[in-house]
Amino acid sequence: MWDDNVDDPSELLLADAVFNQTSKVDFMVRKAEPADVPQIVKLINNETRRIFPSCDAGKILEKSVFSLVLTDAAKLSSIMAHASFSDVPLDKNVNIDGKLWKTHDDLKSINSMNGLFLVFFVWSSEVLPDVALQEVIGNAFLTCTLVDYIILEMPDVNYAGTFLFSSFSQDTILTTKNKKDKKLLIFDKNSLYPQMKIREGREHDLDDLSPLMRISTSEMEDNFSKSYLNDLIAMSDRNNQSVVAEHKSIAVGMLTVTTDINYNMLNTFFQLEPFHGLYKPHIRDELNLAYRHADDGYRVCKEDDKKFVKDEYEESGDESDKGSFTGSSSSFSSEVSTARGTPTHGAEHAQNPTKQISEVFPNSTQNDSIIPMVQSKDDMPLRGDELDPLRPSKMTVSDELGRFPPEAVALHEQLRSGKLELKDIQGLDVEMRNMLNKMEELTARRDMELRVHSSNFHGRDDVCYPMAIYTEFRPIYNGIPNALAIQLCVIDKKYNIRILDLIQGAFLCFPNREYCIITIPSGSQVPFWLEYFVRVIPRKLSLYDRELYVLHRNVFNCRLRVRPGNEQDDQKVRKLIETLYTKDKILNDFVRANMANTCGNQSGLYSFVALAGPAQQSHIIGLIILSDYERVEHYQINYNIDNFIYADLHEPCECAYVHHFVLNPVFRRFAKKILKEVMRYLKKDVLYHRVYSPYKETVKINHQTLLNNLDDWYVVPPRPQINYMKLGLTGVYDQDRIPPPEAMDTSESYSLLLHSRKFTYDIKAELTARIVFVGASETALACLEKIISAPKMCFLHLTLISPHGLPGSLKQDEIRSFMFPRRGGPSLSIDSEGDWLDRTGIQVKVNVIFGKVTSFLREQKVVVINRKDVIPYDYLVFTVGQQFVRPDCGEVEVVDYHLNEFIEHSIQQDEKKREKIKKPLRRQTKKPKNVFVINSEMEAAIALNYIRTQLPSFKRQRLLIHGACLESYCCLNAMLRMGVSPERIVFIIRPEFHMDWEERRAYKDTTKLREIMMEALKTFNIKVLPNHDFLDWFLDLRTNTVTRVNFATPNESEIVSHSCFAYFGYSQHRISDEFLSALLDAYITFDKGISVSIDFKTNDEKIWAAGTCAAYDNKLVAEKYDHPFYNSYEVGHLLAVKIMQELDPTKRSYSVMKTGVLKPTIPQTLTQPLVHYAELPDGWFYMHCRRPGPYRKCCPQDCGCDSCDGGNGTEIVTGSTDRKNDLTQRYFRLCLDANYRVESMECLSKKRFSPWNLSRVYAAHESLLHNLVERFERGEVQCLYNFFQQPWMSAICHDRWHDFRQELAQLYASFCIDEDLKIKDFIKAYMDNLENMEALQVDANIIRRVIESTGLKRRIERRFLEFLRFNRNALPMYARPDFVEKLIEERRLSPLVAPYVTSLYM
Repeated sequence: MWDDNVDDPSELLLADAVFNQTSKVDFMVRKAEPADVPQIVKLINNETRRIFPSCDAGKILEKSVFSLVLTDAAKLSSIMAHASFSDVPLDKNVNIDGKLWKTHDDLKSINSMNGLFLVFFVWSSEVLPDVALQEVIGNAFLTCTLVDYIILEMPDVNYAGTFLFSSFSQDTILTTKNKKDKKLLIFDKNSLYPQMKIREGREHDLDDLSPLMRISTSEMEDNFSKSYLNDLIAMSDRNNQSVVAEHKSIAVGMLTVTTDINYNMLNTFFQLEPFHGLYKPHIRDELNLAYRHADDGYRVCKEDDKKFVKDEYEESGDESDKGSFTGSSSSFSSEVSTARGTPTHGAEHAQNPTKQISEVFPNSTQNDSIIPMVQSKDDMPLRGDELDPLRPSKMTVSDELGRFPPEAVALHEQLRSGKLELKDIQGLDVEMRNMLNKMEELTARRDMELRVHSSNFHGRDDVCYPMAIYTEFRPIYNGIPNALAIQLCVIDKKYNIRILDLIQGAFLCFPNREYCIITIPSGSQVPFWLEYFVRVIPRKLSLYDRELYVLHRNVFNCRLRVRPGNEQDDQKVRKLIETLYTKDKILNDFVRANMANTCGNQSGLYSFVALAGPAQQSHIIGLIILSDYERVEHYQINYNIDNFIYADLHEPCECAYVHHFVLNPVFRRFAKKILKEVMRYLKKDVLYHRVYSPYKETVKINHQTLLNNLDDWYVVPPRPQINYMKLGLTGVYDQDRIPPPEAMDTSESYSLLLHSRKFTYDIKAELTARIVFVGASETALACLEKIISAPKMCFLHLTLISPHGLPGSLKQDEIRSFMFPRRGGPSLSIDSEGDWLDRTGIQVKVNVIFGKVTSFLREQKVVVINRKDVIPYDYLVFTVGQQFVRPDCGEVEVVDYHLNEFIEHSIQQDEKKREKIKKPLRRQTKKPKNVFVINSEMEAAIALNYIRTQLPSFKRQRLLIHGACLESYCCLNAMLRMGVSPERIVFIIRPEFHMDWEERRAYKDTTKLREIMMEALKTFNIKVLPNHDFLDWFLDLRTNTVTRVNFATPNESEIVSHSCFAYFGYSQHRISDEFLSALLDAYITFDKGISVSIDFKTNDEKIWAAGTCAAYDNKLVAEKYDHPFYNSYEVGHLLAVKIMQELDPTKRSYSVMKTGVLKPTIPQTLTQPLVHYAELPDGWFYMHCRRPGPYRKCCPQDCGCDSCDGGNGTEIVTGSTDRKNDLTQRYFRLCLDANYRVESMECLSKKRFSPWNLSRVYAAHESLLHNLVERFERGEVQCLYNFFQQPWMSAICHDRWHDFRQELAQLYASFCIDEDLKIKDFIKAYMDNLENMEALQVDANIIRRVIESTGLKRRIERRFLEFLRFNRNALPMYARPDFVEKLIEERRLSPLVAPYVTSLYM
């Protein structure tokens, strides 16, 4: 089995020399960043220009597939060398796919899949070029693990530079297409990192292997001691083997594997269907597939299947087949990778007769078929295990809806489409209204189930978009086991690149096994060599605290290649996609692409297939269909593409759109290389893909497809959009200076995924920690938005628990949208918060679980949902926020007529007892049906549906709205728009408008808003009950509805009772009592909120909290920094930063190196304003924007600004809310602080305005706003709305304007007038001098003159022009240099302009 031949001594000496040189840790290697370009340019010398024809470092860095820099280990900021690699040669006459290359003796084994070209290399004078090149090439092989050759093209055949004397390279001559000779320098990975000698383990290897294991804990010492290694080697038998990697007669690595695996347990916890359950195929295997489509009902994929339904919780094997499981911990490092706890049977294996299978070990070392059998539903875009099992005996919602009469179904369709008005419902009989109500409940339940099923998915390897509901079917396997498990893996860090040699040796021990598996603990760092493995998706609600990775043996010699598809591939493609529900669409596009190729490809649709195996017996393992895409400008304007690539360096013709990407799960790790090959063939640099929300109607129009490598794509965060319609651009500028339609159209909402050539060999830090968010508040959504778009980290387990899922998951309803005010954030720039959420990509990467958290088990690290389901976690994040709750009335007043009559009759003779029963009997009941507290869209939809269907049945009862706040005004507006008669509405105001919860909230009503709302209530003749608070209510047990509500004055001197049709409560706003009880039971510290530290951590290190539910610990004395006083969107982004800093493995080691650094004791200052926007009754549009932080109670306008407090601020007011004074009724109040910066704004208008555009004015100096104060004093500003709706506001409304201001602030802080005097110090000294009497003699314009004379003004102007040029797509209205030159040229050529004749003036 083993080759004991001694290696060539000369090769061993060469390898020793190479290893001795590379073992010197003098350099640090990292990926090259765009910020390194200035230093790289300084390293370019004449030798570099001679070898490489192009020296544009920025463009090369953007176009290459891999780039790295070498830095000094002592000074990380100093770049010693840089190299960029590409899969395309520098010389266009060199064709790597040509016949000349493939027939060359030295080059025929090199192709674009296993080779790279060194296209740019620079080095510092402090290091020798050959040493720098050796370090660069060596680290390139370590990073690009699938690359075996690196080629450097010489400028001419006679080149005799220093690179030719490298000890691990060879040169060769290639004849190019133009019949010229080309010298190539070839670097072979085997020369630098020679293959290790693999043999079986021996006991004397322990002396070499033990020092490689870093025993960091007592547990590791017990589990991985020298005696344990001795036992592993001594126990080598039929089911356990140990292989050792040897170099120079020294053991440098060891791998121990076993075949004693609990397959039943693995199939219970993980989706192993793509790998045939890790069993050999058998003729009696039950691999039936059934799924139910949302539109077409039930379908069976294979007609010959008979048994296609199996209960989700039914065990597929014998009870004795379960075996046992050892769950020890594991640890991984660069030197040692240990994997204990592999699911094995252990002692019970010998006692289990069903597991004593006589396996046959064939003599051949490879299987006949290179493609494993894949007959599983896991190739589908939605996992069946996430859904409830299909039960045919149970009547479905569709069946129940079909039982209603046709006329009721027709009326219900009109009701759902909005064609049936309230007056039409009132004319129906009671029976028909009851049927409509029942059908609406069934439809809502069906929509909820669809959302529950379709939302339980995230960035998985085999999952993309939910288009159908699939029932779970657990296949039954009858074949023999087909896997081996890694128990322990340890290797010297110098030989990490040769880890595959050990795994291949393990397969040689078990030639009949096709899969190699390993489990690692959740939350641990993923070893680098698991890049070759495929991560298996865990099943829903899996409590197994480990990650499972699988490797197929044919990955080693698969001979992967990519070519364009053709008609001969039709049958093989059909077989590849036969189990996919989108197979018809994929096949149609594949046929269209083939027809386009034969007709000259005018449609721009391309198809490519990925093949594995020998050329004569190759199998299609993947299919890619893509097209040229011309909407690149739309992506640049609406999404932050520049966070990942420099869009200006990529022409539109270099971008493509991926329609379909289907790949065999076994070859999942080759996905990026396959995409690279496709881009190389089509000469593309960037790929895009859109993901539409499954809740939107556009899903039926815009086809949803598959992406098997979803984790390899980058989720591009959306950008806020300028409302150009409110800037007066039409009729003022020419067509070429008006923003393109892509910038003005925000109707289409989708998540954008991006992939580029330069990301081919990027390795994201895969984080296996299970992070569970509780609550779908704005803080949670902002945090998730930032986390999923992190460019260097990939979170594999993100879960969001919410009672009603994500906002915007329901069908859009105009009336429902009126019930909620909109908070400050980028979502203000588009129509709705749901559309913004669709753009973030949260529904793609996050697993959403519908449920209410009822308890926490901190020791077990689980969250209990709905008192029955359990969700495990490694890190828990509380972002529940504050909510409106039912009013505090002690015990619920219950009206039980029969019980009360019995009591009255039984105690007539006892007057004392009679006095005690003055009110009906009280007992605990569930929530009344007509009591509503609106905190989510689902609750609003339920309330509106109840009112719409039940209002005609109640003629005299009142609709009660309790609590005067912005939300209650929005609710009143929605009721009026829905058609509720104003005479039936009662608006109850608490004493003196006092809301206890507003003291701990970022917003409360201003005096102006209250006045306007009181006038609006009077206009609509709505009954107002001022100075009253809730007392109690009466509940009818028969209908579970509140029939009457009592309100009282503060001292209960007056009690008012109103009959109740529906009650909306807005008086209490806090953390829900049930969640608070769960917190206290788990001993989470709570005081005014969940107590957190500076890092947002609670008293449990594994639990974070942020948002309006959190408050800083009292020992920090930071009450004014509490989260309720600040922008929730900004708090969410800061929470994401804290989480990524905590979990980023690349920063953990760096933070450990820091010693003696004191942690901050003051919370970070947040600066984004607090913005609230709402549509109010009587046609009012309201916006309030103010500085973050607690309110100033002394402010008479209740807006908390300095100008209203009689301070040094300035107040500017235009317009009026009184129609007598202002016919347009456009009130605008703007407050400036003592430094003349905008501090707050209050807008009340009968005409719609853009809240995003106006909110961008916050914190701007009045001089930046065209000298607003001076113009207002001169009477030039009559209306602030019109003033801020001018074209010059476009740049201020831009989302990158704030970054530009920070850039200028840094310039001011660093600019020096002299060598030792900075301009900021000069200005500060000047301002201090103004307090002296001698200041009158100081020139008032000296600062302006200094700025102009030192060149600072010119640099600022240049920066502004660069800002306009960089954002020219969104800001075309500004005059660019080319536009000014064009105007000058037109003026010169115009006959209307007289030429300047100098002779007349001589």
